Parts: sequence; C-alpha cells; structure tokens
Amino acid sequence: MLPNLRVAKFFLFYFDSAKQKKVNRQMDLFLGKDASPKLRAWHRRRMCQAYVRDGWSFKEYFYYHYWLLSKKGRKEFVVETEKNKFCNKMHVDNAYRIFYNKIKSYEHFSKFYHREVYKVKSLSSDLEGLRDFVSRHPRYIVKPVGGTSGGDIYMAEGMDLAPLQKILDKYKGGAIAEELIVQGEPLATIYSGSVNTIRVASMLVNGEPQIIGAAIRFGRGGAFIDNASQGGVAGAIDLDTGIVTHVCDKLGHTFVVHPDTQKPIVGLQIPEWESAKQMVKEMSTVIPTCRYVGWDLAYSTNGWVMVEGNSLGQMGVLQIPTQKGIRSRLLSLDPDCLTF
Repeated sequence: MLPNLRVAKFFLFYFDSAKQKKVNRQMDLFLGKDASPKLRAWHRRRMCQAYVRDGWSFKEYFYYHYWLLSKKGRKEFVVETEKNKFCNKMHVDNAYRIFYNKIKSYEHFSKFYHREVYKVKSLSSDLEGLRDFVSRHPRYIVKPVGGTSGGDIYMAEGMDLAPLQKILDKYKGGAIAEELIVQGEPLATIYSGSVNTIRVASMLVNGEPQIIGAAIRFGRGGAFIDNASQGGVAGAIDLDTGIVTHVCDKLGHTFVVHPDTQKPIVGLQIPEWESAKQMVKEMSTVIPTCRYVGWDLAYSTNGWVMVEGNSLGQMGVLQIPTQKGIRSRLLSLDPDCLTF
C-alpha cells in the first residue's frame, strides 16, 4: 500500500466519526459493552494496524483473531478486500451478475433446482399465475429477485399476500415465490426450523472445476434462515471425507452440538457427499466466464438441490470455523489467482 494512502487511512480510522462508531460497535459486540477502557484502547490500536496496513475490516479483525496471529498467519487469510479483487479477476463480461437475479439464475440452472419458481412483478399482473402456483404449493418461500445474506426472505401460506407486498414495496426487481425444499435426514433432525444448507466454493482452472472449500450452516432460535449473518452457526466440512470438523457462530463461540437441539454436529457425515461435489463440478461449467462461485446446496428428501449461486460469495464461512485461512489452498489450485 502506498505511504500516502496509509496516512489517509490512519486519519480516517481515528478522526472519522462514522469509522469510530463502527469500531466501537464491533468492540461492543465481540468484547462486550463492559470491556475496560484499557482493553478497548489495546484493541483499537491493533484494529488500526489491521485496517491501515493489512486491509482487514473491523469484523475480520475479530473473526480471525488478528491480534493472536503472526505476520505469516495473518497473510494466510483472504479478507474481503482481496476477495473482491480475486472475483474481479475470476469473472469476464459481467457474467457474475446472472447470480444476482434469481430468475436468470433459475433459467440457467433449472435442472439443478428440482423445484418450481414463479416470478411476481406486480400483484395486479401476476395474481392469477400466483394463485395457480399456490394451488400446487400451499406453503412456499418468497424472496426478492435480487438480494443477499438471507435478508427479506419470508414463509408464506396460501394467498396471504403481505410478505410479497413487503418485498414488492422495497425492491424494484420484483419477487419470486419458490416451492419449499423438504429437508432430508440427518440434517432435519439436527435442526428442523430451517433448511440447513452447505456452501461449496469452486473455481475453474484451465476450464476444469476445482473445489476450494466447504461449510455447512444451521439455523437456530426458531429462525428458518440458516445464514450465519442471520444468527445461525457454521461448520467446516472436510473435503475428502464430508465430515464436519469445527462449528462456531459469527461471534466465535464454538460448538460440538447444536445449541438449540443438542444434536451432535462435529463429526457429522454429510450425506451423499460425493454426489454433492459432483453436482458442484457440473454447475461450475454452466457459465464458463464466471470462474468463481460459492454454491449453496440443500439436501432434500430427493437428494441434493441447488439453492443459489454466489458469484461474489464471501470466504469467511470457509475460514472462520477452522480459524485457518485458504490462501494456500487457492494458490495450490492456481498460483496466479491472487496476483493482481
């Protein structure tokens, strides 16, 4: 990083009120509001170093325990700023945008969805089509055509239009009604309140699909969304065996069993793991100009189905549970992928 840019970031860190609010918010969250001024000052100095010198976000400072790592250990983590550069390198001709429109994504990957999706642009024009959809699927999911991180996703029943109207009022791109995924065992037993998905990240190397890493996410607290950013827990999956090895929440609390149901998660064998990996490899070649995708899959009573693809998918879920970065893994697959 250029010296002048470092100086600018240093002053921004300490003298921009919005930045300080973000710093304090993260310290409140991870250290607790009763943390001593001395402890907060100690972390503030190191957060400044992480932000100015290494380009880490304030969340990543706590997610990966920056203050405990050596310089070499810190370098192993691929943080958001670098991930964004990586994605820019991996995608050609804005192909990644397909994944940020759920209808276009469904059109490209319909053979992997194994469920019905209906677009609702407006209730006045699409009411009859929605009524027909509901006749086949009395309970269904509604979500915006665009949207990330599990926000604004609702369960709906029958012709209760309130959830759809809420999305249509907020998003110009419209909404989709989506057939429910019936979760298979053993994932349904561990937590039945949500469809618990796995994230498998892949990239194309010389046209061949390669898997970077994998994690499983479980909902909790009655939420039917499993995303860790919405309060769930995440677990690392060993790529060779499909066994869950480490589990935590976004605050770094570790678990061996699900915190709500007390069902074991660490040691869990992901069902039909080889089939899941094969499905990811097949999907990875559908849009060859989009070389990196974080695939969300669900294990249904009929096997694996695609939930969605994330062409700018975050890498935190692959690194937080194990507290181990994925730089070495990426470079082993493509030595030039992190050269910008």
